[in-house]
Amino acid sequence: MSRNRRTLSAALVGALVVSGSVLLAAPPAAAATTHVPATAIAPDSTSYLGWHAEAGTFADAWNGLRVGAGADSYILNGLVASGAPGLTTTGTALGALITSASITGVGSVQMEVPISVGAVNPPASDSWATLYSRYSVIGASPQLTDLWISSRAITLNGANVPANAPLPLGDILAELDVAGDVKYSGYGFYAADQSPAAAVASMTFGADTTTFGRIVSPVAASSTVAVASSDIRPDETSYPGWHEGYANATPAFAVDSDGLRLGIGANSQIINGLATPLATTDPFSLLVSASVTVASGEAFLQVPVFFGPGTDFATLRPAAGAGAGTTGVALTDQWMSSRAIPATAATPAIAANTPIVLGDLLEALLAQGGSLRVLAFGVLAQATAPTVVTAIVWNGVTYSFVPTLAATGVQGLVLPASAAGAALLLGGLLLLLRRRLARRGV
Repeated sequence: MSRNRRTLSAALVGALVVSGSVLLAAPPAAAATTHVPATAIAPDSTSYLGWHAEAGTFADAWNGLRVGAGADSYILNGLVASGAPGLTTTGTALGALITSASITGVGSVQMEVPISVGAVNPPASDSWATLYSRYSVIGASPQLTDLWISSRAITLNGANVPANAPLPLGDILAELDVAGDVKYSGYGFYAADQSPAAAVASMTFGADTTTFGRIVSPVAASSTVAVASSDIRPDETSYPGWHEGYANATPAFAVDSDGLRLGIGANSQIINGLATPLATTDPFSLLVSASVTVASGEAFLQVPVFFGPGTDFATLRPAAGAGAGTTGVALTDQWMSSRAIPATAATPAIAANTPIVLGDLLEALLAQGGSLRVLAFGVLAQATAPTVVTAIVWNGVTYSFVPTLAATGVQGLVLPASAAGAALLLGGLLLLLRRRLARRGV
């Protein structure tokens, strides 16, 4: 590119910034947001229109579309049918589109925009190219001063853009206007092979926003089950049902009027073994539906699972305990596995008892065999911090450890120790019964 041309394009950059300041400061509000799962992305460009892969691999993940796992990935949204001309624009207008675009996610991801120049249809081999950002656009808004490249040289009508030469985006756009008859046919992103893989959560371009990744739908709590001391066995002789996971000579738990007390003199793990393991390909929704309510102390949720094609066992637990109040589960929380998780082509190895983001931990477990088998759920407390738990929410059910007065009788009622107290309580119940009968006209 000549010195004069460079001076002209640099001046045009300034003009684009100044004249387009209002447009770039307030891009059009997104008119539509669409969720695109991996199954809706075509595996190749046989049909150019719509989201498709130009190359590489992709898959849904908890935090977006996983790309760059074991191979370079090119994911594009074609805006025209195969062989059709692109959408007419100018270098200036295309600059406004690009600088108002955004990509969210994690990892290193570059933006790409296929274009053509010159009045040729179908485009000649030297009249089309793909523009790529030379940096990761995640967490950064594209600027006209950023370096981009063109996959092909653009030389029509005196334009001068060498192939694969990093140039300021504004300079490339100025040369497009020199070439004339600018069209663009899509937009998308590129991720080089990287470990851990990148994940694209969303892309906004023009008036449209596309989101990617797994859909996580928490299970709403719809029923309540009361759990009394008599419902909890003191050992694991029989795994299904509520039981103590530690082999304590003296029980370190009890359910009283305050709730489930555990960690009394020894570590205690109170879990509910499922009669039939729950096989799931969506542990994400299951986990974010869980919560524990603590009256005092510190409690750790416990989720024993089988993973892989066999019966590899691990217990999943949060790295930090839950204190007083109700604590839910987020996929961004730090959790641990009691067993090491091997690496796969899409997920890195995870060491045992090492904090890691829960979403990544679940993805690594699923990558071992496609599903998890949940064996139980429960809570643990240490003897150094005796704890009172009043409720655990799991898979739509609230398990309450606080005795309550039921609508048609007494459930889990703790009777007074003295005869006088018992008589007083009985009198109160008889008075309540008389009032109810009186309302019914009996």
